[in-house]
Amino acid sequence: MMVTTLILLSVFSYLDLRYRRVSNRVILAGALIGSAVAVLSGHMLLYARLHLLAPFMVVPIAYALWRAGSLGGADAKSLIVVALLSPGLEFAQWDIPFIEVTLGDWLRILLMLLFGLLYQRANAQPQSAVNPEKPIPLIPFLLLSYLLSQLLALL
Repeated sequence: MMVTTLILLSVFSYLDLRYRRVSNRVILAGALIGSAVAVLSGHMLLYARLHLLAPFMVVPIAYALWRAGSLGGADAKSLIVVALLSPGLEFAQWDIPFIEVTLGDWLRILLMLLFGLLYQRANAQPQSAVNPEKPIPLIPFLLLSYLLSQLLALL
């Protein structure tokens, strides 16, 4: 599932960087394709508890961050798609699914926001000067945080 998630996040990242927009159709198509791969590969059945628990952990946070203006709609939806397709840590399996999902998914969210903040600071743009027509692209940072969280599981 990691390869499928990386491909989807790469496509979403490209669109986010190129157009600063990822349409609902693209995200829905990615979610459906990724879900089909998860079902056909047996990943969804093998890790059913993680796949069921992850949306309950991520959707409220993604929604709250979207309502607060910290995330765009595509960023929040991408977080949910990643949580559905690749919950927890791929290279580690913990006995308590709640802890695995919490650590994996929340770590991704925190790292994505941290990288976005660092990007904003590096470009010396105060929050009030951020152009709503050209928001900070956070999906590439989600891709980076996904990779880092999976690599951290190897340690």
